[in-house]
Amino acid sequence: MRTCLLVSSALIAGFFCMSQPAPSPQKKVKQYPLFESDSILNLEIRGNLRSVMRDREDDAEYHYVDLLAPDTAGNMEATRIRVRSRGNFRRSRANCEYPPLWINLPKDSISPSSIFANLNKVKLVMPCTDPEYIVREYMVYKVYNLFTPYSFRARLVNITFRDSSRLDKPDRFYGILLEPEEIMAKRNGFDLYEKKGVNSSYIVPSEFHRMAVFQFFAGNTDWSLPFLHNIKLMGNDTTLPPIPVPYDFDHTGLVNASYAYPAEELRLPSVRVRRYRGYCLDDYAKDLAPVFAMFKEKRAQVEALYQNQPGLSDNYIKSTLRFIDDFYKLIDNPKKAKMEFNYPCAHKDGGEVQIKGMNN
Repeated sequence: MRTCLLVSSALIAGFFCMSQPAPSPQKKVKQYPLFESDSILNLEIRGNLRSVMRDREDDAEYHYVDLLAPDTAGNMEATRIRVRSRGNFRRSRANCEYPPLWINLPKDSISPSSIFANLNKVKLVMPCTDPEYIVREYMVYKVYNLFTPYSFRARLVNITFRDSSRLDKPDRFYGILLEPEEIMAKRNGFDLYEKKGVNSSYIVPSEFHRMAVFQFFAGNTDWSLPFLHNIKLMGNDTTLPPIPVPYDFDHTGLVNASYAYPAEELRLPSVRVRRYRGYCLDDYAKDLAPVFAMFKEKRAQVEALYQNQPGLSDNYIKSTLRFIDDFYKLIDNPKKAKMEFNYPCAHKDGGEVQIKGMNN
């Protein structure tokens, strides 16, 4: 569908015509059993894990370890795999006890009945400080799944980390396995769009507004579309507007991690203070009305997720439901909503404020 609109802001002005990307048909859709269930998956990783934890440089190497995981029938399988550290903030030993990992699965050793069938490389999110933060971050992915299939699927895993030097003293904690970006894009009939410098106003409006309001809802300012910071883009054609898909939510107000702080440039006291980082809209109430309606429709499902998720403390659930309630009170209050969602119009930097570290 071709759409023409008038855009007027401190950054851009004029008429723009956009074509909504249409998903391309898939001849054969592969099945990925890892992401077909919401049950907590039990895994064990064995090997020289001390070496893996120490190897956190930019050129970190792969290390061979053994992965024990159930197949689709529930029988435990052992597979020789390779892992290495990844990430930015969470890879640093100064910030996190465990770095996030890449799991590299050998194609010739993964059976069709494996829970990892058809997968080659998967991100594993490891605990940084408080183990509960992992479950909290997992919840943000699950909430966004309620709003759109243009989102990453995630699987919460209960990991036993057994180092070869002390097999009788394993570490146990939660982790998150994330759907590979290529698979997420193909599942939706798109390809990845690897291009930086895309202006927010060029994105399919309905998709950008939904994503930007969700980031506001979650209390997330740790993202940048032009620099593809914690955002992936996908589409059918690099000449057409792409669709944004957010990820990496540990710096959100919903997670409320003790180590998370907003960027200095945003002048916010904490991640529990929301800031809308979309672009200036001439009529925010009209443009965002469909998104607000969707949030209201999904409210009961969002709250039910938090009320029924194992691994979350009662105090956290109560405080998070209050944080969520604050969002709904705001969008129901025209005066407060106007102040928050017109923020990009009232400030020169708008929603495109450049944050140090995001422009590399």
